[in-house]
Amino acid sequence: MRASIETFRATGARLRLPYYLGLLAAVSGRAGRVTDGLAALEEALAEGRSSNERWWDPELHRLRGELRLAAGATEDEVGAAYVRSLEIARAMGARALELRTAMSLARLRRNPGRLPELIQGFDEGTDTPDLRAARTLLAELTLR
Repeated sequence: MRASIETFRATGARLRLPYYLGLLAAVSGRAGRVTDGLAALEEALAEGRSSNERWWDPELHRLRGELRLAAGATEDEVGAAYVRSLEIARAMGARALELRTAMSLARLRRNPGRLPELIQGFDEGTDTPDLRAARTLLAELTLR
């Protein structure tokens, strides 16, 4: 994946580079290469700042939280990344990304927080994988 990104960069293209680097970070995390994933996230965020392509920032910050959690960071450090993701998603009106981050935060804190409100706010696409997962998580958290 890294080689593909470098080939893409070599063409001079920059469009969606933060997104592609975010995918690399997610895949690195799943492969247990947390340090590589965090480095890819920093690269993605820096690229987004330099190109002003910020539409994927909420997910990048959420992934930062996930990878920090995998690296053994404190709950406060992980939570800070999630809170930043939520702030950006709300400011952008990116409800699907806000929901995704709210699920991560609810798992971390073992508290549904605003999850019920966010789930109720969707009146279209109510059977997406993220909404199904959110409902399942909410049920698990409220059964405790």
